[in-house]
Amino acid sequence: MIETLKRLLSPEYLVVADPGSMGGLWVLYVALGLLFAGGLAGALWVLAGRGRRDQPAARRALAWFELWICLAGLGTVAGRFLGWPGWSARIWPYTLAALA
Repeated sequence: MIETLKRLLSPEYLVVADPGSMGGLWVLYVALGLLFAGGLAGALWVLAGRGRRDQPAARRALAWFELWICLAGLGTVAGRFLGWPGWSARIWPYTLAALA
């Protein structure tokens, strides 16, 4: 039982070089890349656009958060196209458990 838990929590289990059956869905990765690029553009518009001084502090903080999330997402999508190891699908149950 302890060995199984250690294996589930090990980083080698969460980062894989072979995306498996989802790797052939390049259309999905293009769509994700476009969504991340749109989010990045929106965050930059809030942070550097006209009237940026008039934005409330909470909106600017959220834009900074969105900027970093979208940069990480774009890096992940680009890495998948370049064949770099990336997150496996096993990360999603851990993410949902952390959010709960």
